[in-house]
Amino acid sequence: MIGALELWKRAMHERYEGDGPPIPKQLSQTVAAYDFAREITEPEQLEDLMADPDQMRMQALVIRERILGPAHPDTSYYIR
Repeated sequence: MIGALELWKRAMHERYEGDGPPIPKQLSQTVAAYDFAREITEPEQLEDLMADPDQMRMQALVIRERILGPAHPDTSYYIR
């Protein structure tokens, strides 16, 4: 999980502190299947995820749905 978190930090750095202007995330509605988790938007929030593997999993599911869309088969497959 630590390797994944480091890549996640790198991606957040590129989004907010890269060469161009910051790229804000579009906040989506919360979903009951993800325990109403809202996608994190600040790099500082990543540190809190290390202490809570369940919350890290929820974040991964929320991001997967944002990228692939709710109708994609891989989105619903990992909700268990």
